[in-house]
Amino acid sequence: MAEFVVGALVLVPLFIGTVLIARYLDIKSTTVQASRYAAFERATNLGRLSDAELQRKMRQRLFTVSDAPLRSNDGLGNGDAWRNENPNFQDHSIRANRLIARPADVTVRTTDASAPGAAGTGAEVVANAIDTIGRITGSRFDVNRRGFYTATVSVKLANLTALPAPLNKLDLTLTDHTSLLGDGWHAGGPAAVAQRSGALVPTRLFEPINSLLRPVRSALSIFEPAFEELCPGQIDPEIVPADRLGPVGSGERGSFTAPC
Repeated sequence: MAEFVVGALVLVPLFIGTVLIARYLDIKSTTVQASRYAAFERATNLGRLSDAELQRKMRQRLFTVSDAPLRSNDGLGNGDAWRNENPNFQDHSIRANRLIARPADVTVRTTDASAPGAAGTGAEVVANAIDTIGRITGSRFDVNRRGFYTATVSVKLANLTALPAPLNKLDLTLTDHTSLLGDGWHAGGPAAVAQRSGALVPTRLFEPINSLLRPVRSALSIFEPAFEELCPGQIDPEIVPADRLGPVGSGERGSFTAPC
């Protein structure tokens, strides 16, 4: 009997602690996923999604259980309560207290900066050189230079009053960081691509004389039809192999027409 009591004093807390630690690890895994989600959302929605809105969506989509499809207005504010309890985020007590007390205990902070290291410095030098050429050709190479995004997600864990002291006041916080080097191109359409690419095309300087060349092209096309396509400085970003285009007017064919 004495051996059983001594063994139980060791094994019972060990069994309970194993379950509790596993639930903490589940929250840690969700925290890692949340930081990745926040970094990708920041990179793809730069300027259109604030940290506060991103935080609301992240709480609802990753820290609650829902079998409903995602909606654009999903979100939980600081004053809200958890809508759908996640059984893995509860302690072992009879009341099944949440290990994350309220949505306000889940926070996210994002930053954007220039790419670090030699690669970032080299990219900045190249972009500045292209900008200088663009001022001569009349185009702007306005790519986003601050494409290194970092998301930090912090999850404050609730103290477990059912545990004996000092385990009932651990004040634990899980934190995870995700950094993402995004593509700074983000063109707003074919016209933006043509405008931005003009800094890389020296013949863009001759674009203003295209209207004067129209009669010359027509005259020369009598001898060589290809002269009809002579258009110095023209940039058409939607040129693709003809067999990949649908009929004119269909959604498979772009509507952009390069000026000439």
